[in-house]
Amino acid sequence: MIEVFAASQNGSGSGGGGGAINTSYSPPSWDKMSIDVNTDAARNFAYFVNDYFVNAVIKGEEDLNYLETLQRHNKNSPNFILHNDWKNKTDFIGIDYYRRVHVQYNRALESSPLKFLGGVIVENSLGTDNNNDDEKRPHAQLLNDLGWEVFPEGLYNLLMHVKENWGTAIPILITENGIADRYDRYRAPFIVAHIQQIKIAIDSGKANVIGYLHWSFVDNYEWLEGYRPEAKFGLFTVDFCMNKGTNGSYDGSSINSSNNYNNDLTNGSYLSRQKTKGAEALELIIKESFYQRKDGKISNAAISSARQRFGTL
Repeated sequence: MIEVFAASQNGSGSGGGGGAINTSYSPPSWDKMSIDVNTDAARNFAYFVNDYFVNAVIKGEEDLNYLETLQRHNKNSPNFILHNDWKNKTDFIGIDYYRRVHVQYNRALESSPLKFLGGVIVENSLGTDNNNDDEKRPHAQLLNDLGWEVFPEGLYNLLMHVKENWGTAIPILITENGIADRYDRYRAPFIVAHIQQIKIAIDSGKANVIGYLHWSFVDNYEWLEGYRPEAKFGLFTVDFCMNKGTNGSYDGSSINSSNNYNNDLTNGSYLSRQKTKGAEALELIIKESFYQRKDGKISNAAISSARQRFGTL
C-alpha cells in the first residue's frame, strides 16, 4: 500500500494526499489481579492500531519484529526495517475517532497468528442501554446506540500523542467523528464536546489540526450494521423504514432489499429526512467562528455559544 502510494507521486515527495487511521483511545481493562498484563496488552493494541501505519508513511519504519515478538519499536532487531523511500509519503495524518475501548490480555490471542493485535476489547460489561445502570461499563460516561463508549477527552489524548510522536510539521485532519444516536439525544453535545477538545489541543497543546469532518452528513449504509436504526450517524436523519404507498406518501413498511429501494428512487419517490440538533450545533460553531475569526479557525466564543444552547458531555 505504501509503495503504491509512493509510486503515485512519481518521486515528487508530495502527492497532496494522506491516509486515515481508525484510532481508539485504549486504556487497559481495570482488574487488580491482571492489571500488569492488561497494561502491556493495551500498549501493544495502541501501538498496532494507532502507530504502526503512521510510522511507516512518516518515518519509513516497517516493524516486522513486533508482529512476531511483540517487542514494540525495537530498532536493534534485524526485522526492524527502515525504508528511506517510504519516508514522508503523506501530507496529513487522518484520524477517525469514535470511542474509548478497554483492552484486556488474552492468552488465546497471544498464542495465535493475530497476537500483534495486543489484546481484546472488553465488551461483556458494556451494555447498550444508557438507562440501565446494571449494564453499563463501570467507568463509562455515556454509550451510543451501538454500545460504544463516548469519551471526548480521548480525542485530545490522541492529538497529543500524534504531536509527541510525529511532531507538528505534518498536519492532522479529523476525518471521521460521530455518534450513533437514533433519537438525536446526544449528537449536539457530542459535537460540542469533541470540538472543544480539538480547540484545547490546538491552543494549549499546539496540535496542528487543519480540519474536522463529521461522520456523517446523512444516515447511510454502515458496512457492519447496514440500515439498522441503532446505526444512525447522520447530521440529517433519514427514515429508511418507509416505502412509498399508493397515495404518494410512505406506508411505514421496511426497506429490506436494494431492489425496492432502487425502484423507489426510479419512480421519483424520496426518503424522509430531517435536520438534527447536531447539525444545528455544528452550523452554529462554524458560522460564529467565521464571523469572529477571518482565518476560519474555531473561536472560543462559538464553542461557548454552542455549550449554552446545546450543552456538552
